[in-house]
Amino acid sequence: MPADENTATTLIAFDALIQRLDQLLDDLLVDDSLNQTTFQALNVIEDAGRRGLRQCVLAETLQLPAATISRLVDTLVKNDLIGRSAHPTDRRVTMLTLTTAGEKRLARRRADYRSLAKALPLEAAEAMRSVAPQLDFVIRALTPAPSGESTCDRTPKRLQATTIPRVNSD
Repeated sequence: MPADENTATTLIAFDALIQRLDQLLDDLLVDDSLNQTTFQALNVIEDAGRRGLRQCVLAETLQLPAATISRLVDTLVKNDLIGRSAHPTDRRVTMLTLTTAGEKRLARRRADYRSLAKALPLEAAEAMRSVAPQLDFVIRALTPAPSGESTCDRTPKRLQATTIPRVNSD
């Protein structure tokens, strides 16, 4: 069933709310130099463990163009948040790992989120828990279908789904 004008108006309202929430979180988080994309990238790289993550897997997981990922990786390497190395058996492949500084930065951001969570009224926390799966459903409905084969073969199955950053990891 095609969407009507009310659905379009609701999408506009969602977009405005999400932008307001994003700005509010930026203002409230102690370390505002770590944007959401960087936070997600560090989480994905951390999930890969000591063996590292192929750069192309990061691009696919975050659904960002290779050029954008290259700039992001360059910045993260320059800031010593991640390390970049050649794959042990295929030098054409770049592997990414979290550095000690990256682990600390990620832990600090998670602590910031925990502090914000403690300040939330119970009703607001419950509302977030009930709305999150519904927002994820809308996101999946709006996400275009994959346009063919992966540009990065052997993508780990656990990294193909939407990655929601963990907060309770210590």
